[in-house]
Amino acid sequence: MLVSQLADTVNTAVTFAPLPPRDIDARTLAHANGGKAVHAVDAADVADGLARVSNIPFWALSLIFRISVSSIVNARRLDQIERRKVRCGMRPLVLPRPKPALVPVVIEPVIEPVTDSAKSRFLHCVDEIGGVDAALNLLAGAGVELAA
Repeated sequence: MLVSQLADTVNTAVTFAPLPPRDIDARTLAHANGGKAVHAVDAADVADGLARVSNIPFWALSLIFRISVSSIVNARRLDQIERRKVRCGMRPLVLPRPKPALVPVVIEPVIEPVTDSAKSRFLHCVDEIGGVDAALNLLAGAGVELAA
């Protein structure tokens, strides 16, 4: 009878009461004591739903979800209804800014003033040629020679 009692205790599985999920602070994971095996068991607990990771920094979330940190910041500004609209594709994450009204801009041409020295040299050349009429005739003749 002793052998049958021993066989019964060996073959029976030990059951544990389910524990509530542990809460692991993500900011302390890098400084946690324990080896790789302890970290592997903690990661398995998170994967199986036996533990929750809280206080995850934005940079880690951006790596996990493959988005930018600014997208997370923009999404946190939305309330639950707006977040649901983004999930359904009814609203963009960031609303476009209204374009400013176009105001006509008048650009005045820049005319550089003729310096006195250039003006005086030009008038001196016209006087050397023999006056305004002679200078115009000379220019007209040069234009005909260039055209030919």
